[in-house]
Amino acid sequence: MKRLVPLLITFVAILAGSVLAEDTDIETYLAIGADKDLGHGIEVFADGQVKHRGFFEDKYFRKIEVGAEYALSRRVTLRGSLKGVDLVGPSGWHLYYVPGMGASFKWRPSRFEVDFRNILEVWNIVDEKPTELRLKQRVRVASPLVLNDMKIKPYLSEEYLSALNSNDHLIWNRVTAGNSFYLGKHITLDAFYIWQKKNGSLEWQNAHVLGSKVNFSF
Repeated sequence: MKRLVPLLITFVAILAGSVLAEDTDIETYLAIGADKDLGHGIEVFADGQVKHRGFFEDKYFRKIEVGAEYALSRRVTLRGSLKGVDLVGPSGWHLYYVPGMGASFKWRPSRFEVDFRNILEVWNIVDEKPTELRLKQRVRVASPLVLNDMKIKPYLSEEYLSALNSNDHLIWNRVTAGNSFYLGKHITLDAFYIWQKKNGSLEWQNAHVLGSKVNFSF
């Protein structure tokens, strides 16, 4: 349990700070995914996600993504993916096709797991221009352990999304505290809280996000 103390302290600090923030919105995320290990370091995956403003009140984001990862070494993983994103705007829903490629760098100091992930994406809105080049970067620290015969993995992460060909480079910053529950060999349930700061048209906007994801491994 001693390994959980730094993670819990950080989570409480994030939660306390965000509760005191002004002009804060509430959002909820739901996701489902599946992955398949093909051997030889290759894994394919598919994900779907829906985002709502409020407690499942106003849907504004839908995503379907398929892709593959290749373990180049014990510490380096390459990935490529294609996702369709349906995003609501002032004039209604807009469909984006988003190819992406990236790499993750992993290491295990002591009993922790640390990974640094970089993903480069090209956002193409259907029938409109210009396209936008975006870089998504995430640092995550996790601590796998067994609690009452159940495998769990509490984690903390910080993530940035930047537009490389825009004057307003930083789109959002997210700090996440969550836990992965391993429900048998093939099912994982993620429950998480996100404190998000988004670059609005006039000022930065804060949001509390509650979310969950169920993933099936084959």
